[in-house]
Amino acid sequence: MLRLEKIKKLLKKKGVDVEILMLNDPDYLSKLNDLELKYKKHAAFEQLRFLISRLRDNPIEGLNGIASGRVNDIIHLGPRVKRIAVICLNEDTSRGKVEQILFLDEAIGSIVLDIYPQLKKKLSCSNNPLTNKAMYSLFAKIFAIYHYATENGPAIFKPLVAEQSKQVFRRIIGHSPEENILPAFSGKVVDVLRSMDMRMIDSSKKLDTLVKTIESVMSDIDNRAIISWKNFCGCAQDMAWRGFSPREVLTAAVSGSESPYFQSIGRQLAKNIGVKVSEAPLSEIEFNAFGSEQDNEKRHERKMHRKLLDALGESSKQRESLSFLLEANKQNEEMLEGRFVGWCAKAMQTAGQLFDKLMSDDDKTLQDVQNEVRAMFLETVQEEEYEWNTLKNFSDKIVDEVRDGNIVTYSKAAQIANDNGLGDIADSMNKTLSSPEIQAKLDATKPKAPAAKGPTPKTPELAQTKTQRAAPKMPSLGLGGKSSRRSPSQNTSQFKNPEESVKEKDLETEE
Repeated sequence: MLRLEKIKKLLKKKGVDVEILMLNDPDYLSKLNDLELKYKKHAAFEQLRFLISRLRDNPIEGLNGIASGRVNDIIHLGPRVKRIAVICLNEDTSRGKVEQILFLDEAIGSIVLDIYPQLKKKLSCSNNPLTNKAMYSLFAKIFAIYHYATENGPAIFKPLVAEQSKQVFRRIIGHSPEENILPAFSGKVVDVLRSMDMRMIDSSKKLDTLVKTIESVMSDIDNRAIISWKNFCGCAQDMAWRGFSPREVLTAAVSGSESPYFQSIGRQLAKNIGVKVSEAPLSEIEFNAFGSEQDNEKRHERKMHRKLLDALGESSKQRESLSFLLEANKQNEEMLEGRFVGWCAKAMQTAGQLFDKLMSDDDKTLQDVQNEVRAMFLETVQEEEYEWNTLKNFSDKIVDEVRDGNIVTYSKAAQIANDNGLGDIADSMNKTLSSPEIQAKLDATKPKAPAAKGPTPKTPELAQTKTQRAAPKMPSLGLGGKSSRRSPSQNTSQFKNPEESVKEKDLETEE
C-alpha cells in the first residue's frame, strides 16, 4: 500500500530500516538468513543477530524488536543512531483485513515513538512499567488510526472506535480489554484527529506535527486515569461473563456507581457504541459490579425474600412443593453462569420438603404451614453460605473456570463447593442434578443411535454455558502477559474511587 511505502522511506531517512516478515511464509527461516546477510555491515548488526536468534526460536506477531547501533565515522551524513525494526505478520490469523492493516500500523507507531526518546520519557507517568507500556501503546494506537485514515478518510474513525469499545463487553477466552485504553479517551482523540490534514505522512515535518498533536492529546492522561480504566474493564468483564448485556453494564456504571471516573467512562463508551443508558437510580439490575457491597447485599436479601414469597404462594395454590424445587433448579442453573444474587436453592429445597410434610398433617392449617415454612427459610438463609460475599466468591470461581474455556457442570460446581467447604451449595447442586427436570434435559441431549450399533454412548452432564461463536479481535496494545482478572479489592467487585481497587446480541460469548 502506498502510505506504508511512504512511511518506510521516511523512517529510513531518520535512520530506521523497517523489515516485515510473514510467519506463514514457508521460506521464513531462509528470509531470516537473508536478513542477516543484508545487514552484515550495518551499525546495528550485533543487536540484530540476537534479535534474529530469537526470531528463529520464538517469533511473535507484531513488532519483535528494534536493533540499534551508533555510527562512529568522523564524516557522516544523517542520523548517528541507526536502527533496524523487525515486524512479523501472519496471513493465516483470524483477524479481518482492516484489523490486520491496523495491527501493522500500530507496530509502525511503536517504531515512530522509539525515534522520539524525549516524548517516550514524557509519556512515562508511573513507576509501574506496565502502566507506562499502556501509554506507549496508546500512542501507537492513535498513530495507527490516523495513518489508516490518511488513505481511507476520517469517516472511519467512528466505526473503528465503536468496534474497539465493544471489546470491553465481549466474552473472549484470554481477552484483556484493559490493555487498550483508547476507548476511554476516544472523544478527544477523534475530535483532534478530525481537525488535522489527512494527507499521507511523507515528510519529517508532517511526522513531527503528528507526534506533537498526539502528545497534546495524551498530555492530561495520568496514572489515575489508567487505573480507573483498568478497574472499569475489570467490573465490565465481571458482569459480561455473568451474562449481562452492554446496556445493563453501562447502566450499572453510570447510574449505580459513586465514582465520577466510572460514570464518565460509561457515558463515553455508551456514546461510542450507540447505547442509551438511563441515569435514573438503578433498580432493575440485580448485580452491580460498579456499586457498593452494601447495595448489592440488599439486592441479594430482597431477592431471596421475594423468591420465598413467590414459591410459597404458588405451592399454597397447588397444595404441593413443586414450585420450590423448580426455583431451586433454576437458581442452580443460573449459578453455573455466575448468576448468584438471590441464591437460596438449598433453603428452597429444604422448604419444599417441609411444606409437603406439614401439608400431610391434618392438624395443620394452611396458615400454619406457611408460617412454619417461612420461619424455617428465614432462619436458614442467615447462615454463612447464603451471605452475599460467600456466594460472590464462589461464583467468581465458576466464572474463572468458564473464562479459562472450561465447561462447568453441576458435578463440577459441586466439586468446587466441596473444595471450599461449602457443603450446602454442593448438596443443592447434586439434588438438582438428580431431579427429574434435569434428568429429562440430559436424556434429550443424548444422541439417538440405531439399536443394532450398540448402546447409546453416555452423554456428559448438561453444560450450562451459552453457545460460543467466533468474532474478530481488535489488535492488542501489547501490555504483555496474562493480566489478573481480579484485584483483591475487586473480589467484592466495588471501587468507591479509582484508587480502590435493546440487548446487544452481537456481543455473545467468543472463543
